[in-house]
Amino acid sequence: MKSIKIILIGISLMLIGIGIYIFSNYVPISYDDGLFILFFIIGIIVTVIGSITRCN
Repeated sequence: MKSIKIILIGISLMLIGIGIYIFSNYVPISYDDGLFILFFIIGIIVTVIGSITRCN
């Protein structure tokens, strides 16, 4: 059950990253693309860790 929560957190981080990316494209405020990439990479890492812990 704990590993499923980890995977969900990872997916939500990836969605936040995508959301920031879309938001920064439509809003004149310039966000760094680095912020989007950071969230996305952290999301992928957390999801992978969750998948590994679920398999063990």
